[in-house]
Amino acid sequence: METLTVTVMAGLGNRLMALTSALAIGREMGIPVRIIWTPSHECRIGFDDLFEPLPNVQRGGIFSPPTMCKNAAEFLTLPKMKNMHIITYIPFYQSPQLSSILRELKPRQHFIDTVKTLFGDKTIVGVQIRRTDNEQAIKHSPTEAFLKVMATYPISTYFFLATDSDFEKVKLRDVYGPRILTFDAPLNRNTITGMKAGFVDFLALSRCSEILASYHSSFSVKASEFGEVPLRVIKA
Repeated sequence: METLTVTVMAGLGNRLMALTSALAIGREMGIPVRIIWTPSHECRIGFDDLFEPLPNVQRGGIFSPPTMCKNAAEFLTLPKMKNMHIITYIPFYQSPQLSSILRELKPRQHFIDTVKTLFGDKTIVGVQIRRTDNEQAIKHSPTEAFLKVMATYPISTYFFLATDSDFEKVKLRDVYGPRILTFDAPLNRNTITGMKAGFVDFLALSRCSEILASYHSSFSVKASEFGEVPLRVIKA
C-alpha cells in the first residue's frame, strides 16, 4: 500500500477512534496518510477548528474508491491495494500506540484557557451523563445511579457535569448546588457553536481526577484516554 485515505464519520469520539487507527497504520507501515474530516449533523465542525494541524498528514482529496470497514478483523483481510480509501466511524486497527497517538493531538489554545478558567485550582471529579439519542446510555446509566455514586465522595468534592440534557443539569444542581460545575453553552452537534461547547466538555473531562461516565459512550472513553484519567462507567 502506498497511500491510506481515511474518511472519519459520526460524532467526535468515533472520529477520534478512526483517526488514531489511521495514524497508527501510517506510522507502523511507513506510508502516507490522508484524513478526510467532513463536518456533518453529528459533528458540525472541522478538525482544524479543534486541534492544531497534524504534522506529516495530508488533508482532503480522494484517490481511490472507498472501502467500507466495519471492524479491525475485516480491515486486516482487505486486499492490499496500491491506494486504499476507508470510510469508518470505529477503530479499525489494533495497536499499542493508539492512546499515545491520541494524546499527541494538540487542542487549540483558547479551549485550554477556557477549561483552566472554569476549574481554577480545584480538584474535580468528572460526570458525563449522555441522553438525547443514546438509547443504551439512557437505559443502562440512569441519573439515580450517578447520584448514588456521587454521594460516596467527600462533601468538599466538586463535580464537572458534561451532559447534553438541560434537565440533568437542573436535577444535579438541585442536589449539589454550587458543587456542580458546567460550561453553560448550547450543546448541539449540528452547529459549530454547539460543537465548540462539546469540545470544552471533552477537554474538561480529560482534566478531571476521574470520570464517572455513561454506558456506551465513546466521548467519555476518548476523554479518559486523552487525559490519562481513570474511567468508571456507571451502570445500574
